[in-house]
Amino acid sequence: MYEDIFRISTGENLKTGDWKNLAEEYERIMTTYFPVSVEQLREYCGYDEGSNSYEYDMISASPYPPFGEVVDYTENSDGTITLIVDGVWADYNSDCAFTNRLWFSHLKMELLDI
Repeated sequence: MYEDIFRISTGENLKTGDWKNLAEEYERIMTTYFPVSVEQLREYCGYDEGSNSYEYDMISASPYPPFGEVVDYTENSDGTITLIVDGVWADYNSDCAFTNRLWFSHLKMELLDI
């Protein structure tokens, strides 16, 4: 998951030659996108004080999981917006591995499966 959020935040693919994430960058990204504190990250996410980093652990064998790309939207009559989001999966040369519709207003958001 961190790879995807890193890409969203920076626009670049994550590079971890030594299988570590620098603490400052990891903490900035994680506290921006999730309701978590630096203290919680350090306690539960493999923080190494000696190197001031977090252990990097890739779950899947693929370094580039699918990521969402908004391809269209609809302005609904009730003032909400529906986004059409395609799952781009570069490892499989697919620009539409799946499609989701996201409906949202300024107060709530829900996922509608197609």
